Amino acid sequence: MMKILYILKKDPDPTIRTIMDATSQEAEVVIHDLQKSQDYNSLVERIEECDKVITW
Repeated sequence: MMKILYILKKDPDPTIRTIMDATSQEAEVVIHDLQKSQDYNSLVERIEECDKVITW
């Protein structure tokens, strides 16, 4: 199964939330919210683990 990492720089609007919910049906979704966690070591590990990275 594909693993997608969403890096959030701000709160997602309804359209982005809909896209994220739709992709969670077909792939494992991992979310890293930069507003809540600025642990960049963890972020780099997540980037390496995931097949696709999308920043919002």
